[in-house]
Amino acid sequence: MVAKLDRAFRSTQDAIATVEAWGRRDVSFVCIDFLNGRPLEQIDDDPLARFTFTIFAGLAQFTRDMIAANTRRALEYKQSKGEWCGRVPFGFRIDEAGKLAEDPEAMRVIAAIKRSRRRSRTSYPKLARQYGLSVGLVYKLCTTELRVLRRESGV
Repeated sequence: MVAKLDRAFRSTQDAIATVEAWGRRDVSFVCIDFLNGRPLEQIDDDPLARFTFTIFAGLAQFTRDMIAANTRRALEYKQSKGEWCGRVPFGFRIDEAGKLAEDPEAMRVIAAIKRSRRRSRTSYPKLARQYGLSVGLVYKLCTTELRVLRRESGV
């Protein structure tokens, strides 16, 4: 059971193959909001339902492909203007121009974590709890030089 067809499958071929495989195993497929709020059920027994399902699965794939293409173009445009695209790494922020910049407060936290680890060999889990960060992030911050972090982030 799915709410919307475009959320259930990656492609038209995937939708058709999956629903056919489920049908061979007597597994029912129900799309709750298929056509103007009406559900779609029993695709196997009704040729019109199969045809409609195939058309709408194709439209769902087209919609996903268009969204992906538009997103790609938008990211390329932002990158061409020098704007940051993607997750902002810990220790940085996005400035008014849309560029990645160091966050002085977070950089002080990174320095304190590194200092604590170096001087007293405080465990990664303890540092993570102390600063409210994940153990993995604390490990990365402790094992990566700040200049490497800056270079990886393009600052």
